Amino acid sequence: MVAAKVVTVVLVMKVPTFGRCKTRLSPGFGLEGALEVAQAMAIESLRRFFSETPKDWRKVVYYGPAESEAELHRLEKEAGVAWEHLAMVPHDLKSSDLGSLSTRALTLCGKRTRAPSFSWAPTRRICLYLSSSSRRRKP
Repeated sequence: MVAAKVVTVVLVMKVPTFGRCKTRLSPGFGLEGALEVAQAMAIESLRRFFSETPKDWRKVVYYGPAESEAELHRLEKEAGVAWEHLAMVPHDLKSSDLGSLSTRALTLCGKRTRAPSFSWAPTRRICLYLSSSSRRRKP
């Protein structure tokens, strides 16, 4: 009997960190608001990719920086999901080439992957909501 192949989905993510995420939003949202947007996007990505893939697929989040695993656990808890974790090496954090990051993650997982279809509409709604609530908070 031939063993069934396991399909692996890899989500590449830099865990949101205060002052280091969504910095282009900080003039309008402030550093705290930019962090809230990044966290909401991370939670939505974790939730959506997890829920839109078959239950028998392996789900791996390739994250960085490595010392942010506790925050990743918190985001997963808020999203109501649990991914397998694979920490980025420091040199990968400096890369803006998503293709090379994805290739490295796939190599480390040693599996073939397929990405589910994904709609960013819920994330856009989160950003619009945070934008409008941010404007209401200002004096």
